[in-house]
Amino acid sequence: MSELSERDWELINAYADGELAAADEAKVAQRLTHDKALSAALARVHATKATLSLMRTPEIAPEARSARNGLSRIALVASLAILMISGIAYQHIYLGETWRDTPASLHA
Repeated sequence: MSELSERDWELINAYADGELAAADEAKVAQRLTHDKALSAALARVHATKATLSLMRTPEIAPEARSARNGLSRIALVASLAILMISGIAYQHIYLGETWRDTPASLHA
């Protein structure tokens, strides 16, 4: 397989993907009938594509996607609520009532 040029590999990949113009596709098909190295390369490309297709992640069903989005929204709202409660608790615990007087005392 190492005897194939870079151009041959590009041709064979484009041929396997159906991306060649009709004239070029016919030329590659003609070469495949008598060039064993090119035929072996095409078989290798097809085997690689078949293996890679097994690795694809399954498509998420729309119902599952909307449920996941709903949970994400709930998590976001809950996080914001916790943040607000934490801020209010911080004000009451560490600042007490003096935080209201601070701007007035700075301007005095």
